Amino acid sequence: MRKAVFIIAILCLLSCNKPATDHASTVQTIGIEQFDELKDANIGKVLVLNVFASWCPPCEEETPSFVQMYDKYAANAKFELIGLSIDESKAELEAFLQKHKVNYPIYQITPAIQRRLMANKVPTTIIYAPNGMYQTSILGAVDGEELYQFVETLAPSSALE
Repeated sequence: MRKAVFIIAILCLLSCNKPATDHASTVQTIGIEQFDELKDANIGKVLVLNVFASWCPPCEEETPSFVQMYDKYAANAKFELIGLSIDESKAELEAFLQKHKVNYPIYQITPAIQRRLMANKVPTTIIYAPNGMYQTSILGAVDGEELYQFVETLAPSSALE
């Protein structure tokens, strides 16, 4: 019995320590209520939301910048980056995430969330200040340097690193 409990405990620990790129296998579709909860859970942080699609060339172009940004700030309690996919096909989305080694949380969103965010074009990046207030939207592919500078103005690097 003790041996079985020990083995189960080891398996649980191993499953909790999945690599950062495993977000593709855990993509969930969320509606308005879950989105509001997700947004509220990130008050106190600079929150960067990236609305994208796997079939969008500019989205593909900007993804490496988001992967690098998440690598830099992932461990910081004052920053969160979340990808919001408008893809209808979960298989195509998962292939995109694997191809680009996406390391940040990804959710499939409903058209209602896309409308609420006024993300009529992909990619659209939306940034919220730590107080939860909307700061800006960037339409089209984000320049990595521009994004870093904007995040740094909301939370200086001393607070992020």
